[in-house]
Amino acid sequence: MKDPPGETLARLEAECSRHAETVIDQHPDTPATQLVELLAAEIGPETLNQLALFLVNKFLLATLRDERRKMSQRNPANTAPYLFPGWDELPKTLPSRARRRRRLESATLKQLKAYRKVLVERAETSHLTRQIQQLDELIALMEKYARTRPNITAGEVAELENQK
Repeated sequence: MKDPPGETLARLEAECSRHAETVIDQHPDTPATQLVELLAAEIGPETLNQLALFLVNKFLLATLRDERRKMSQRNPANTAPYLFPGWDELPKTLPSRARRRRRLESATLKQLKAYRKVLVERAETSHLTRQIQQLDELIALMEKYARTRPNITAGEVAELENQK
């Protein structure tokens, strides 16, 4: 039966620690860089293969996530001019609780104001200044509609504006 990933890592860490202790006890004055081979021999090929597979998977996942993030930042489709033409600094998604992101079109006026507050705190570049300016324009536009519909979303405002 396969261990869940967290249990596999804990088991591998415990096994490696136990073997590392043995190797260090047997060779107390040997530098760690030279102990690596001895530790690998002590651990054995099966555990080393499991550890290698785990670490390679972890590394590859990190690489994929990092590359997706970079591609997303370079991709002009990840800005929101499709929703509000000319406002190319508005992102498609906004940060929200628990490290999740909320699509701009589903954001309410309250959420946009909270996002603006975060941007103002970080505004050290002209890019953010322009983004704040466009966000202010969107907030002003949404406030007109929010008087009668307090929970209106940016997407709904965009639809209403496109119908004019």
